[in-house]
Amino acid sequence: MQRGLLSYVLEDGIPALILSAIVLLSGMGYGFYVAHSRPATPVAELLPEAAAPAAPASAPAAAEKP
Repeated sequence: MQRGLLSYVLEDGIPALILSAIVLLSGMGYGFYVAHSRPATPVAELLPEAAAPAAPASAPAAAEKP
């Protein structure tokens, strides 16, 4: 290797692809690690539809103003 490592990586496609795949996979691995090392986020329970407050009915007389 007389031309240097940087020129070898930048001129040939295979080492650049390998390095980019390593960077991508390490980023995905770090994201997976961070996402699974946090405690579970509590989620508020949703009310069932029957227990939800009903929307007020609109008066039909209000829609028929002269």
